Amino acid sequence: MSPVAKQFSYRISQNMHSRLFKGYLSELIVFKNPLNKAGRRIIENYLSSKYNLPITGDRYKGDNNSFNDYDLEVSGIGKDYDGMTPQSNSAGLIIENIDFLQDDGDYLLYGHHTKFNIITTSDLDKTSGITRWSRDWFVDVTDINDNNGQIRLTFDYSKAGFYTLPPAKAALMSRNTSQDAFEIIPVTSEINNDQITFVVNVQDIADKYITVGLLPSDYMLDFTDSDMFVDLGNEVDIISTSFSVEFWARRSYTPCEAYQSIIGHGSDLQDYSALSIGFHYCKFRFEFFGDALQTNQDHNDTHWHYWAITYDSTTQERIIYKDGIELIKDNAGDNYTGLGAFTLGKCLRGNFNGQIDELRLWNDVRTPEEIRENMHRAMDPEDQGLEVYLPLNEGFGDTTIDLSPNAFPTRLTATTSNDWKVSTAPVSSRYGPKKLALALKYNTSEIPVHVARMDTNPDGDLPPEAIEGRYWAVTCFDEGLFNTDMIFTIPEYLRPGDQIEPERFALYQRNSNGTGQWNRIADAYLVDNLLNSITFQNITTTGQFMVARFNAPPVVLSGYRLNDFDGIDDSLSTANPINLSGSSFTFEFFAKRLSQTGNHDVISHTNFSGDTDISMGFSDAIFKFRIYTNELQVITTPDTDWHHYACKFDQDSQKQIIYIDGQLKASNTLNKNYTETGTITIGRTGNSHLFNGALDEIRIWSKAISQEIIDQNRFKPINPYIHSSLELYYRFDDPEAGNMARDASLNRRHAIITNMNDTRILSDVWQNRTINPTLTRLNAGNALDFNESFEGHYVDFPAIFPNQPDAFTVEWWVFPTALNDNQSMPVSAMNNDLYFHSSVTTQGALTIGTYTGVTLSDGTIEINKWQHIAYVHDGYTGTVYIDGNKNSASNDGWHHIAVVGKDNEQHFYVNGEFKGTSVFR
Repeated sequence: MSPVAKQFSYRISQNMHSRLFKGYLSELIVFKNPLNKAGRRIIENYLSSKYNLPITGDRYKGDNNSFNDYDLEVSGIGKDYDGMTPQSNSAGLIIENIDFLQDDGDYLLYGHHTKFNIITTSDLDKTSGITRWSRDWFVDVTDINDNNGQIRLTFDYSKAGFYTLPPAKAALMSRNTSQDAFEIIPVTSEINNDQITFVVNVQDIADKYITVGLLPSDYMLDFTDSDMFVDLGNEVDIISTSFSVEFWARRSYTPCEAYQSIIGHGSDLQDYSALSIGFHYCKFRFEFFGDALQTNQDHNDTHWHYWAITYDSTTQERIIYKDGIELIKDNAGDNYTGLGAFTLGKCLRGNFNGQIDELRLWNDVRTPEEIRENMHRAMDPEDQGLEVYLPLNEGFGDTTIDLSPNAFPTRLTATTSNDWKVSTAPVSSRYGPKKLALALKYNTSEIPVHVARMDTNPDGDLPPEAIEGRYWAVTCFDEGLFNTDMIFTIPEYLRPGDQIEPERFALYQRNSNGTGQWNRIADAYLVDNLLNSITFQNITTTGQFMVARFNAPPVVLSGYRLNDFDGIDDSLSTANPINLSGSSFTFEFFAKRLSQTGNHDVISHTNFSGDTDISMGFSDAIFKFRIYTNELQVITTPDTDWHHYACKFDQDSQKQIIYIDGQLKASNTLNKNYTETGTITIGRTGNSHLFNGALDEIRIWSKAISQEIIDQNRFKPINPYIHSSLELYYRFDDPEAGNMARDASLNRRHAIITNMNDTRILSDVWQNRTINPTLTRLNAGNALDFNESFEGHYVDFPAIFPNQPDAFTVEWWVFPTALNDNQSMPVSAMNNDLYFHSSVTTQGALTIGTYTGVTLSDGTIEINKWQHIAYVHDGYTGTVYIDGNKNSASNDGWHHIAVVGKDNEQHFYVNGEFKGTSVFR
């Protein structure tokens, strides 16, 4: 063709002779060069997998149900009679041929099924410290003559949706089925900027699922039941000088032994000639031989602790610190004068039984501020005064590197391969000042706070919703003044533009040294999708923090409640205050008492001076509602059934009113306004009058709700988005919320559950609701119940689409209590242009879609189980999702058509099959 003839203009569904196409087009791909057969075959398989189209010459089986539908972004390399396609990319995995493509018909195709890529520990040994991309690919290989051959795999961080560089170590991982655990393929990795590259034999990944594993770079030494120790030789000199020693250590056993020495120095057991630092009968001990300083308390738990000792040769003062806190100090009788080897893990008196990480020896006296500031972060080897620095991060071998300027030689004696373990000590692997992904906004005066980020999995059980194993350590001296908003940068694997709801993020906390359980202390107050940040308000405690992300809906559609309050010490409390000063208010809740005797308060409002100015609850058979000293009382029915209570104050009339089960029971005039701001406590007043029974659906309004609205809404969940006066709303409907009661109002005043079992149980309060016989009844979560004589009832919506939509999605939750043959499901739609329907057989086979639709297998729908059904129609293909998993797709006679122009000919292909040729004139 001449250059002029190559200047095309494109028309869709019409040629220059006005011949119009009638039907649907799914996708148009234009290449600037003619494709060879291998290229066409790969494109055909991509379209076949994407649109569920059968084609002749299908080379990729990963899109079948038996391989778990790895049908996203299918790509590949191949060779045929007219050339080869040697390179491809699929969502961050680039594959290049080296010497695999030798014969016509050799192909490698691969695809994935993970739309959003994150870092995860799923399907990995949790003790290994390895993480991986959540996205993995199924690899389908056609090797005509079984020549094997090599290819190059490149995992590209930026193309996969990440915005950081890869770690220092990586591994290629594979598994045989989509349910197996991943294992490492022993090939060498090469890391260059944001790419990790492997060269691999094709047969090592054929018919397997592959991804990239991220190996830990933080290790520790485990001295448990071992004679192993680290010897730095005789060159370390601390004679008659000031020095400080710091390290992380964790005991393996709680029983107390005579000596468990962590640091040793000196070879002569004479006064002041040998140094021992470690445990002596569970006391922590800092000893110049014959002159010891030791703690008064036992320290024999098996948690990580940061130990520091300082010695000032001028004043001869010795101090022992634990986790940055001074425990004890004294003055030695003389300076230390020992000579000999400096050892880690033993001294002349005994060996340590436990784990050690991050040893530092300084030639000065470290201040409490320096100890506290650096305990969670690795050091810069160039820091002034650093005499010995052993990060212990090698992970193998019989030596470890001293990163201090002295670079003392080291030797591990009696070591085995089991002595190196992935570290769980809370130490950041990044030394020096770094821009962290956490910022603090002070709500009071700014105070010195130290923050370090850890990228290794922490010790102990992770919250199931944890984002990776990344966590932060936050410490300060003036903890009583600590009150900040914590602002986290949204992790890099959340793509820009994602609209993330605040309810999807929670903040977990535990002690700064890693002891105790991770507790959920706050839900996100704000997610800024423009600045990519998550804000948690009014955090008043230090320690270790971890962000968790929830993929479930923010409010679970089911009727749960808290366990019973035991009347001894169970309660809930909020940190964020409610300002009721100068306003009307209404408190609502359901309560079921377990005892008719005693004082059992339900809700109280306490001002900043500690005065409880509002309380409501029971005293024997009397229900009381108190504002200041004015107490309104009602004699209640002596039973243990559920009842709805509403306590209201109307500022305009100054009326104080009690409603029970929607009916007015008592009122009086207060003759003054309420002028207090304070916090809410549920289940007690002060430290007394603890409630004994069950509570559900607690609502606090900043307005006086009418009796009619109280009665109408007591069995209906409230939509907080249309009720701006809803100040607080505890539904207790989230079974995954743990020790937090989530506020479903827009104010996010979440409460901490204290002492009680935080497992949610099904709430029977909703069984007492009045059934509306004309339609349905509402249960918790606003579900429609079509049981109990509702046969023939339905919900009819007006026309949503006046004409057939180009695309639509229909989704719903369903809880079948029985399956009748061809029973209609909750949703169908019909007009002149569109007929959508769904039905299910007795065996649970779901038929769904437009017109003929698609029929899924028996057992797809189950009885007595909540399931989520979604039907997504993009204008030409309908796709069914069950519980978020793609189940099937259908199309109405779709065909893949390819027209290939080459020289003066056009070649026509339908569904990958050659159909004919025409010649240009």
